Amino acid sequence: MSIVKKIFAISCLAAVPQFSLAETIVKQETVSFEGCLKVIQVTADQIGLAPKLTVDTDALRVAEFGAPDGTVVIKCDRAAKQVTVSIK
Repeated sequence: MSIVKKIFAISCLAAVPQFSLAETIVKQETVSFEGCLKVIQVTADQIGLAPKLTVDTDALRVAEFGAPDGTVVIKCDRAAKQVTVSIK
């Protein structure tokens, strides 16, 4: 569960103004696909917003959480066994 807390804490960085339009990776870790999906759900529960799923397949899921000053993106990659949190 500690990875979920770490990623959520990093996701909160969306509240910091972003001066670049590029996507910036803030965290990337090895985790099971199911664990990564849990990160998306816990983030949604904690901030009270449903994610916008831009990719939703058996191998890849990309969820975006909008904020007034940026977007937090959580990408789950089954093949790479990886979660990537970025801000754009």
